[in-house]
Amino acid sequence: MANVRTATLRVPGADLHYEARGAGPVLLISDSGGGEVRRSNEIAAELADAFTVVTYDRRGFARSAQDQPGTAVPVATHAEDLRLLLIELTERPAHVLGCALGVLPALTAALEQPDLFATVIAHEPLAPALLTGADRAEHIAAFEELEADYRTHGLPAAVVRISRMLGAGAANQRRVQDSLDRDAGARTAPSDPAVAGQRTANFDFILRNEIPCARTAVLDTAALREVAPRVVAAVGAATPPELFGSRCAHALGAAVGAGVVRFPGGHNAHFTHPVEYARRLREVLEQRSVRAAVAPQ
Repeated sequence: MANVRTATLRVPGADLHYEARGAGPVLLISDSGGGEVRRSNEIAAELADAFTVVTYDRRGFARSAQDQPGTAVPVATHAEDLRLLLIELTERPAHVLGCALGVLPALTAALEQPDLFATVIAHEPLAPALLTGADRAEHIAAFEELEADYRTHGLPAAVVRISRMLGAGAANQRRVQDSLDRDAGARTAPSDPAVAGQRTANFDFILRNEIPCARTAVLDTAALREVAPRVVAAVGAATPPELFGSRCAHALGAAVGAGVVRFPGGHNAHFTHPVEYARRLREVLEQRSVRAAVAPQ
């Protein structure tokens, strides 16, 4: 298993905690589900033989402390953090895997400075800005109802609503055989109250900051055509098409004129199916590298 290298990058108003594994082209993961590195540890380990896999705590989460704690963090600020992190990490275009709420910062940064990006894999964005008309209004309303549920009834009610919105609690989210085999015999770590407390804090920040900012974020979808060769719209094969993750992925695929690429699992596939997801990700990046190599200059 590749050694984990940890570091902190000072950015305006915050310190970004990040971790790196392996060697090779940089593959940065902009995660959702708490905005921190723990959820991506397994897929990072799977890919570290071919990439320098970088995971980080987004500003306001876990170890990426803000100078003014609790301050709202717009998508544009997360995008600037991601851009500065890539500049720190590599002088070559990097691959970025964005998941759910982690997609908007990646796309925003790619529009701002496309030469930093080799590929942006955008897995099931949660981004009303990608939708139009009634679809956008419905996505915004669903976010507003989720925020209200959290304020009124607390975290348990909000988690139930999130699971319904994303299909994250369905049986098809469970790990399939390769991931189960990889984990066979692994010891389950004892429950850590500090970790549980951090997860609760992460959820609070998601519901009070990340979702309201994603709900109101603006994205120049027409300009996405300019970075289309770099963008892959991704969807979990098990995600029902009516859910927002799938609808936003298809809207992004249409915006860049490339459709969607299917990955094993559902909304949280990189977490629930790390072995299968990593295998598919390698295939997609290899195919794109081949196409780029033979494309006319």
